[in-house]
Amino acid sequence: MVKLAKKMKKILIFGATGSIGTQAIELISNNPQLKLVGISYHNNESLANKIIAQFNLKYYFSSNPNNHSSVSNFQDLIKKTKPNLVLNAIVGFAGLPITKYCLDKKIKLALANKESLVAAGGLIKNKKMIYPVDSEHSSLFFLKTTNEHQIKQIYIPASGGPFYNLSQDALKTKTYDEAIKHPIWPMGDKISIDSANLVNKCFEIIEAIHLFPNVKITALHHPQAIIHSMIEYQDYSTVAYLSNPDMKIAINLALNEFKIQPPVIKRLNFDNLALSFEAINLNKFISLKWPQIIYENNLSVVGLVICVVDDYMINLFKLRKVNFLDIINTIDYFVNEYKSISLTQWNDIFKYQQEVLAKLNKMFA
Repeated sequence: MVKLAKKMKKILIFGATGSIGTQAIELISNNPQLKLVGISYHNNESLANKIIAQFNLKYYFSSNPNNHSSVSNFQDLIKKTKPNLVLNAIVGFAGLPITKYCLDKKIKLALANKESLVAAGGLIKNKKMIYPVDSEHSSLFFLKTTNEHQIKQIYIPASGGPFYNLSQDALKTKTYDEAIKHPIWPMGDKISIDSANLVNKCFEIIEAIHLFPNVKITALHHPQAIIHSMIEYQDYSTVAYLSNPDMKIAINLALNEFKIQPPVIKRLNFDNLALSFEAINLNKFISLKWPQIIYENNLSVVGLVICVVDDYMINLFKLRKVNFLDIINTIDYFVNEYKSISLTQWNDIFKYQQEVLAKLNKMFA
């Protein structure tokens, strides 16, 4: 009997020239069952052209009007490529419409764009079509398939970034270049800053609230970054997901809809492996208090507000117009101002985005 070959899965990548996008492309190029059918990018036209040539791509789109595109917008890119799965690896609010469009059209989505769930998770439908790319949510997604209804609590470890043990006074003097040097994870600049003040862990908890509803979620300091998540069951038994800190495993799982593939990372060496955990001081890392608002109201505008203010303040920090602690303090001010407001429709996202930006411009003019 002749065994039929598996049909190739068509992958479309938004944000192909970024850290997640380039790792995904490497994985696709080594997997004969995956086919890259299109990309989007913003500024790195040189790298985009190499990808286009390497995969002989007919369809590509740049959100930068100064760059060349073969289609007029992201919707056209999706329609032309007819992907089986879209990887949304765009950073920022530009990724929101892509997430909404894919899920509205019931297109499977590998999601690395944090803003989609942090800012709009309460409004987004068809979440079961999302394959999370963050290592924490990827590992939780993998673990939850066993006895899902028996889950009591989820633990999300935090490596702590480069400044975890520093005092508040010491943090005031830290520079942008110091903040982007994560001791373990190689990441883009923005997520490295977010990791340094644990805003990224706040984002991950909010994402988990939307992906794994009605479950208690706790962050723990775990400096080795070997355990990516843990699930505690009703009988207090706990399972953990361990691997070397490498995003390729999470990306590969999402691209392949969580079907186990041949290894793409180094095997974990248990010789003399020491793992440690500790509770995180919420009075020092106040960003971990903000998700409680989303727990109580998953339509709260607070996630959106955090995203907007964080982007704005990181840019000012890079320009040396504010210090490192100003990022957290300003976000906290806006969280308290907006914590009682809920989103009621998709257009609210852009209304409050512009409102918060106007207030920030006035504050820092």
